[in-house]
Amino acid sequence: MKTCKKCNGTKPLAEFYKDKRMADGHLNQCKACVKVYSKAYAAEHRERRREHKKSHRAKNREQYREYSRCAYEKNGGAVSAKAHTKWKAKNPLKKKAINAVSHAIRTGKMARPDLCECCGASARVQGHHPDYSKQLDVHWLCPPCHSQWHIKYGEGLNGKNQPQPQR
Repeated sequence: MKTCKKCNGTKPLAEFYKDKRMADGHLNQCKACVKVYSKAYAAEHRERRREHKKSHRAKNREQYREYSRCAYEKNGGAVSAKAHTKWKAKNPLKKKAINAVSHAIRTGKMARPDLCECCGASARVQGHHPDYSKQLDVHWLCPPCHSQWHIKYGEGLNGKNQPQPQR
């Protein structure tokens, strides 16, 4: 039994993370208190953590590529397929809208433009659905603009009450 420094609760050692720096080999805060602290810290320092992750990935780009390549070869794409299947099950409305746009492009009912509606860049634009229930209501954005839109506004609840991309 050990007393948590934060909540003053007496709990079994299994409720404390191991830490070899401590005299008894366990952290002086219980797992529940550590989780609360970690969650609050992450929320408070979100932007700083995002920048650190971005710079770390940029510095170690080859290592990340090699890791991804090895994982893909090891699993033969099974992880990717499993994740995609899971995503489809969780997002049926999104999948239906994506399929509708793909079908409309294939059959010629809709054309994919060459320019981004937001910045005018000529890149392979992506279809952005502000409202997934309106399947063919799509804004065509370049990858950087599409990313920035989602960073700024988040995923949203089916696009309700979300601003439209600047045209």
